Amino acid sequence: MKRDGFVAVAALFMLLSGGISFPLVKIGLGYADTLPLLAVRFGTGAATIFLVFALREWRRGGSVRAFFAPAAVRGGLLCGLICGAGMILQVAGLQYTTAAKGAFINNLYAVLIPVVGAIFFRVRPDRRACAGLAGAAV
Repeated sequence: MKRDGFVAVAALFMLLSGGISFPLVKIGLGYADTLPLLAVRFGTGAATIFLVFALREWRRGGSVRAFFAPAAVRGGLLCGLICGAGMILQVAGLQYTTAAKGAFINNLYAVLIPVVGAIFFRVRPDRRACAGLAGAAV
């Protein structure tokens, strides 16, 4: 029962933080350009995540050196470049539209990714996924 409460609180936090991020970024664009705003936002996030995981590894008696393994660094850089490019385009687009429209366009990925997977990669979603796609589209 404890776990269900934690999951509910975590889901609520994610819902609220996701919903408020577009208006906050739109406000932030009034004070900073796209790249400095994203650099501060994601630099702070990356440093926080690194510290949390490094502390956890230290408490377990492990080594933080695993974070700097060549494969981990390459994978992290590639993922960061792809996500960074998407965020730059998204935040640059917020300069030309409202936060609500930007959030709507951004969240279309929930519907479009399975459709693109079905068309181009022949990955067919099951009935439950199709029902979820229909609900998300509505």
